[in-house]
Amino acid sequence: PGVTTVLPTEDTHVRDGSWSSTNFGSATLGELRTASAAGDTRRYYVEIDTRAHVGPVGRAVLRLRAQAPAGATVPIAAYAVDPAAWSAATLTNGNRPPLGAWVAKGQVTGGAAGWFELDVTAHVRAERAAGRPVVSYLLRPPSSSPLVTVATAESGATTRPQMELRA
Repeated sequence: PGVTTVLPTEDTHVRDGSWSSTNFGSATLGELRTASAAGDTRRYYVEIDTRAHVGPVGRAVLRLRAQAPAGATVPIAAYAVDPAAWSAATLTNGNRPPLGAWVAKGQVTGGAAGWFELDVTAHVRAERAAGRPVVSYLLRPPSSSPLVTVATAESGATTRPQMELRA
């Protein structure tokens, strides 16, 4: 009771370098990595419509099934992006929207895939209070990192991203 689980309305990743014009909107894995070599930096985007949760939000947690290489601990930062500025069907590194405010941070610990959570409560509350129930995030490691993969909305019912909204 009091918990609503919402699935993403859109998600995808982008990659720089020779991949800058490639759309990954139907991929089952999203990729996150920050690198100095061209073509190795990847950013993951996810959009959630919070309208399914009726009433105030006591807590909002973005949950992703993520995996990093064994022995690695990869910090991940989430930034707000305008949900109207991108679509999973057309987003590429070349047309990605500007980065908004920093929203949350966490870390993915290497080894087997597991659930990675980001507390986005303050952002979801602020957006809903402003009449904007659809929220959108860009996730990326803030500094050079190994590759992290996340299951996308296309990955299947048990592994796709989700947001838990609690009263």
